[in-house]
Parts: sequence; structure tokens; C-alpha cells
Amino acid sequence: MPALIGPLDCQAGRYALDKSHGGCHCGRTGKESFMALELRWVGYEDLDRVALTRLRCFGSGEGELDRFRELVRSDRRQQDGDFLLAEEDGQAVGTATSLSMTMWMRGAPLACQGVAWVGAVRTHRRRSASNQPGVASTVMREMLHKARQRHQVVSALMPFRVSFYQHFGYGVVERLCEWTIPLSILPSGDTTGMRFFRPDDLPQIQALHQRIVQRGQCDLERPPAAWENQQRNWPGGFVIVDQPPGRPIQGWMSLQQVARDGRQCAQVTEIDFETTEALRRLLAFLAGLKDQCSLATLVLPADLPIHRLLGEPQIAHRPIEHPAPQVRPCTRMQLRVLDHRHLLQAMHYPPEAVGLIAVAVHETEGHISRFAIDIADGQAQVRPTEASPQVSCSDRTWAAIVSGDLRASTAAALDLIEVADPQALPVLDAFAAGPVPFCREPF
Repeated sequence: MPALIGPLDCQAGRYALDKSHGGCHCGRTGKESFMALELRWVGYEDLDRVALTRLRCFGSGEGELDRFRELVRSDRRQQDGDFLLAEEDGQAVGTATSLSMTMWMRGAPLACQGVAWVGAVRTHRRRSASNQPGVASTVMREMLHKARQRHQVVSALMPFRVSFYQHFGYGVVERLCEWTIPLSILPSGDTTGMRFFRPDDLPQIQALHQRIVQRGQCDLERPPAAWENQQRNWPGGFVIVDQPPGRPIQGWMSLQQVARDGRQCAQVTEIDFETTEALRRLLAFLAGLKDQCSLATLVLPADLPIHRLLGEPQIAHRPIEHPAPQVRPCTRMQLRVLDHRHLLQAMHYPPEAVGLIAVAVHETEGHISRFAIDIADGQAQVRPTEASPQVSCSDRTWAAIVSGDLRASTAAALDLIEVADPQALPVLDAFAAGPVPFCREPF
């Protein structure tokens, strides 16, 4: 019988058993502890204990405890019961936080787990004397189990080290570019209507941001609690709103003035715009800050070639003396697909995408998810299948393909997938039509 492709929930009795694995597909064996660890989901009453555990995982010294206490209380995206503690002999030795979020993929809102603050305390890392899973590995297995209990379609994280989370089926799905631009080469233009933020601007800014999220790929909604988090950071800089006369707000940005390599820099910490016109106006505003700053930095999606809007579009390949932009590409978010059917049937596809293909995804837990995807009229129907797969790949590579970060044809050229029928590749390439994945909501 083919493996189930929907949500897997041990406690609700929806088992997807694999005899070779000896348990359900979430990796749990039915026992509630690993390497003598007790795993507990805790709430607001244990925030001090969570803060101390985070400190011992990530802090630089005990003197930072008050800061970690403030951090755990200030992020209002965290709900009662979202905090996991791994304890040994009554002492907390690991932790993680499971956020309930909404991710937009190809025009569809999806229940998403945001994995945050995964760590093992310094005294319980990489213990080579045992063949049992480590603290962080045990914590991650429980995090995936929690996501399935909550019927979350995908699980996402922004890791310190990508390779660790690949062991749990997370693939890299987001590339972004950090631009450093001399103000002297930014475009000039009319900035009439640029002004400082007023509290009554917030509804328009929120609506603008939501429209951008819904049109994007792998972006996360920002709930009211997250907007409160953002607003607490705004007094450290300035929030600039672009509202031309007689028009609604076209764009906005938050920025801080910081020192960088001995030069003053306008660091854009967030920027929203819907049109190229709005982007040009925001860049023209930054150009006008040359009395205080000589550089601006901003982070943009990998598919936005902003250098083509500049007075000097060169990204230097050799030492130069004239002003020119610099760009640092990087990866950030990783994704694990937990419910293939729900994801594929929720997304919207280009009208020219038509085809029926069989796919096999080799899941990290040891089983294979086999399903047929029938795409027509902008929608997909998905069902389990025992047919020979036309394309096979790991769950990590599948996450990159289905998110649109990696074209299936490129994956085939790099030998990242097994292709039995090359005619399946153009159908899968439909996932990459449109904007590249880019998330505006760090967590």
C-alpha cells in the first residue's frame, strides 16, 4: 500500500506505519523519552525556565539572564504551550519554540510551523559516548511531531547551520541579496509626500504589507502581535512613509544610521513597495541623506536586480576606485513539507501548466511518499499511487523544487533528482513560475 501523503498524527490514531522503520513516519517510536530525556511542552508559567535554558544555549554569560527574560516575554507571536523543554534529571538541557504561522505559496495560505530557538545547553552537546540521538536531534523530532499534531502543512526555520536541519528533511528554499550602495549612485527623483510615520498610517501599511505577502512566495503573514514586535524596534531609527499628494501610501521603510567600516550608513531594516515607481521614490529619498551618510544597505529578493536602477550598475569584478554597488548573496529559510496533498492542491499554477506525473519523495524518516499530480486549469489534484515514479528525490530537494527556489530541470542537470521520464520536468518547472521565495517575517 502506498505511504500516506496527508498529515500524520500519532496521538489521533492516524498511523502511517513502515515495518522497516518500526514506527510512525514522524520518527517517534511510541516512547516519550530519548537518552533519559523528558520532553515537556510548557507555557507562560515557565517562561523564566525557558529564558534560562535559552541563555545556556545561546548566551555569552549568566549576566545576560535579564535580557533573555525580556526577549522571551516580548515576542508576542509565542502562545501559551509553544515552548518545548528537554530535561534530564530535572535540569533543562534543551529547548525549542513552535510558532503557529501562515505562509503564502502560489496564492494559497497554508498553516506553517515556525521553528525557533532550537538548542542544547553547552554541557550536553555532541556526546560521542552514546549512539543515541543528541539533545537537539531529540528536540527536532518532537518539533515535527508537534507540527503534525497541529495539522500544519509545512514547517519552516531560519537556521544557524543548514546541514544539521537537512537531517530532518528541511531543504533550503530562500535566497536573498544584501546590497551596499553608495548614495551618490542612487537615482534622483521627486520625493514629494515622503514623511515620517504617524500612528494613523498603520492600517494602510499593514494592508500594503499583506498584499505583498499574498503575491509573494513562501512569505509569512504578520499578525497583530508581530506588528507590535516591529513597532517596539522603530524608536531606534526612523520610519519613512511614501504618500504622494492625493494618493494612498505607496511604500514605506524603517532605517537606522549606523557606522560601517568607518563610514556612516543608512541601514534599511524593512522596506515595502508594490511598484517600481514606489521603489524608485524610496531610493531617491535615500539619495537625499548624503549629508549624514555615504552608504545605504538593504536586503532584497534574489530576483530583483536593483543595480540596473543605479547610476553605476557595475558590480565590480576587479579592484575599482569609483563608487559602485556591492552585493552579498546568501541563503536563509529552510522548509519541510509535511502534507504533500494539501500543499499541492492549495497552490495555483500557470494556465499553461498541464500534465499528469508520478513523484516519489524519500522522506528522512525512512519511508517514501508516492503520489500522482494532475495539473490542469491552474489547479492540481493529488492522489496516492503505486505507479513507477517519473521523478524521485529526497524531501530536502523536493522542498526546494515545490517552493520554486530550484527548477526541476536544474535539479536534474545537477543530478539532485532521479528522472525516469524527462517529459515530467516541464510540468514540475511550473512551481518556479513567478517570484522567487522571499520571507519578510524573520523568526
